[in-house]
Amino acid sequence: MTGFWLKRRLLRTGVWLLVALLTAGLAFSMGILRRAHEEQQQKLRELEKSFPIWLQVSNPQGTQVDDLEITNSYVWRFIQPDEGTGRGLKEYTTHLCLKLTAEGTIQAPPEGAGRVRLVGITQRESVPALKAENGGQVAFFEGASWEDFALDRAVCLVPESLWNQLAGVTELEIQAGGGTENYRIIGLVSGEPDRLYVPWVHVVNAYNDGIENTESLSALVADNAQLSELKERMRRSFTNVNPAGSGGRYTFAVTVFDSQYMASHKSISQKISLLELLHPAFVLLCAAIGYFTGAALFHAQKYSYALLRTLGARRMKALGLLSVEYVVAVLVGGALYAGVYPVLFGKGVEMQFVLLTAACFTAGILISQLVTMRDSVLRTLQDRDEGGR
Repeated sequence: MTGFWLKRRLLRTGVWLLVALLTAGLAFSMGILRRAHEEQQQKLRELEKSFPIWLQVSNPQGTQVDDLEITNSYVWRFIQPDEGTGRGLKEYTTHLCLKLTAEGTIQAPPEGAGRVRLVGITQRESVPALKAENGGQVAFFEGASWEDFALDRAVCLVPESLWNQLAGVTELEIQAGGGTENYRIIGLVSGEPDRLYVPWVHVVNAYNDGIENTESLSALVADNAQLSELKERMRRSFTNVNPAGSGGRYTFAVTVFDSQYMASHKSISQKISLLELLHPAFVLLCAAIGYFTGAALFHAQKYSYALLRTLGARRMKALGLLSVEYVVAVLVGGALYAGVYPVLFGKGVEMQFVLLTAACFTAGILISQLVTMRDSVLRTLQDRDEGGR
């Protein structure tokens, strides 16, 4: 008798632990699924926010990106607000890289200096040879930076060979186009000895009669989430690169280097879609497991339920006596999830998963009870007695 009681007690304890671990496991799985979904959404936001997408203006065949003679009507679309034309690109681009070269003369030059080429730029990337990855070296003096170019200050970068000839001179008076301007030297640059780099707008102003055209233009997409709208706007002013043909009515083409971005965006979006499909399916799975577990446990105790009813216990009291230990097991499983999940993942728990499992578990017991109630208590006891013979 003692062995039978112990065996039955161990069986009930094992079932209790199974319910607790099942609840914790389901909650963990749902939490991990939700966490994976949030991580992919964060990756997509970061991709749209910070992935660099360059666009480059070229000739229609895509074979030339420098010495293009881009007229001001194109350049201003990247600089000035739209003003209702539907062609403005200022709101959609950033880090605009322009280059314009002009002949100039250093007034009262040191020996060996005189004629120079003023290379007007807006960013370091305006001249590929200046990029660090291409071996370009730029050394700013203390307090100076590329921001001086962005703010269109009258400053210049000079080659080290010219700097050595200046004997401490920190400002150059340079004549170009129709006027003369003083440029403060803010740093040294590698490259050809007759090239001085100044802000693009100063070269434009030197030739304010419009005879000079910008030689190259590139930019970064300001908001990757608006990439499609940007492309639509650019189609009103530029053609797509066509190596075998002309640009038709378009003088210039534009290439958007977004293939890697689009591939990454597609991959992440597909993962998000899959996780969004899995989420309701997993919710249904949790509900089904909770329901069938509760139903199976109560069905296994039909005889105990009938026996309690014959002893005078009311229906809800009998149900409560038989199910309370398993409801407690669900809550213990939820507590296990709540205690371990933050330790493993460093995030707060979402108890709705535990509550869902508990609710479905309870629903399984209640529905199983309704099914059991169709049979009389006496019939249940008779079936048990007949089965035991």
